Amino acid sequence: MSTTWKLAIAVTVTLTLAACAPVAESAEDITSKKTFRITTADRKTIRQIPTTQVEIRLDEWPDQTFLLWTPEYVAPLGGNWEPDFTQQKFSKTPRGGLRWKYPGAKAASIIAEIIPRADSLLLEVRVKNKSDEDLKNVAVQNCFHLSAAANFACDDFSRIHLRTGGTWKSLKQLSPTVDMPMFYREQFLEKGRVDSWGGRFRKYNQKARVDHPLMICTSRDGKQAVATASQDYQCVFHNQLPYLRCIHSQQAPRALLRPGHEAVFRQVIYFVDGSVAECEAAYNKDVKDGRFQPAAD
Repeated sequence: MSTTWKLAIAVTVTLTLAACAPVAESAEDITSKKTFRITTADRKTIRQIPTTQVEIRLDEWPDQTFLLWTPEYVAPLGGNWEPDFTQQKFSKTPRGGLRWKYPGAKAASIIAEIIPRADSLLLEVRVKNKSDEDLKNVAVQNCFHLSAAANFACDDFSRIHLRTGGTWKSLKQLSPTVDMPMFYREQFLEKGRVDSWGGRFRKYNQKARVDHPLMICTSRDGKQAVATASQDYQCVFHNQLPYLRCIHSQQAPRALLRPGHEAVFRQVIYFVDGSVAECEAAYNKDVKDGRFQPAAD
């Protein structure tokens, strides 16, 4: 790992979740509430220059720190290996979360927001075309790292789960052939759809196809789990790089963004007490409550 240090913390927020949920909470929601404490720090890690890491801690899960790049990149505008993306100045929002506005790119505006809920975080990235020409294959990627959460970081694929053929399986059961295995949605590639990377990472594609947007990591003791899901997902993938140990549910790109139009990319990170079944139940509740409805253009 590269030498790591903390620079000035841009934001330190203690979140009061009761005021943040946009949908009325049931008794079940209240019993599973988490108290999120979110900070940001600029660090030099695997990039050549320091990047802003969002640090997520929960009072209920002491000694676990989850790291997040949001967004890691926005195609075709750039990513966090470039100056305008590397050191992000997040601000607190009325909803108790964080917001970042991209200072560059005359062709488009980018606003990224972290929205806290009872036991999850909604990541919302809005990209608006401000140019006079179409933007093609607009895509957003976030990166949720588990390497600093000792009870979750997984180095052998055994506690990373996805659903294929209607059955939840660990990646270890699927015998990945690379250290960053990508599992595409059923029929996504077969129908000729273009992925977020324009096929550049095809060497990481695995034979198994997934039929659910969740990628789940269970804790070492089996009592908790984290998971992520995105709208209109193209694939799920996991990176074994020691600094990352990340899980992804990657949303498909917007093929065409007309001048003056906006694309909204939504992804949820769940923090649940339980295992795979409880993560799936949390996702199903979000679907039932309409939280994964496609955004209107």
